[in-house]
Amino acid sequence: MTGMFEPLFNALLPLIVMMVLIGGVVAFIGAKKQGPLTYPYRKNKRLMTEAEASFLRVLELALPAGEYRIFGKVRVEDLISVKRGLTRKQVMSARNRIKSRHIDIVIVDAKTFEPRWAVELDDKSHAAEARKKRDDFLNKAFEAAGFPLVRFVAKRAYSSQDILSQLGLLPAEDCQEQPLESFSAL
Repeated sequence: MTGMFEPLFNALLPLIVMMVLIGGVVAFIGAKKQGPLTYPYRKNKRLMTEAEASFLRVLELALPAGEYRIFGKVRVEDLISVKRGLTRKQVMSARNRIKSRHIDIVIVDAKTFEPRWAVELDDKSHAAEARKKRDDFLNKAFEAAGFPLVRFVAKRAYSSQDILSQLGLLPAEDCQEQPLESFSAL
């Protein structure tokens, strides 16, 4: 059997060697043509939308001075993580669902930097079906992690009492008894 294919192999061997050499030369030239590593990036104009930035400023005014710090556009994976005891495949699947998502605003304790609340500002884009699924996923993920995710509907003005009540810093009944101090978010 070996003898039968030997003439064919001997005839094709120079062709195979030639193809490998040509492929190597083409790859080398192609690598040279690409030139040095490029960085095709640009600075984004804003970290957050105008409504998110405005709401962040409203939160700063509403929260008790010096007790909290506020951060915008925080990665979900920096706030919650995958539980231990899962298979590698389960861990990777769970991480992939959170790793490229972010939360609009995060409120942390000013002294310890412990995250206290994740805040989402829901504008009209949250009515889209894909966005509803994303919101539902985040609600369930944060609930499973035991981390409060508070949603505020985007609007023109907010009262400090309403904000504090939604965060659990002020009983809801106190909102009606106190005079409303409104802040504009737009």
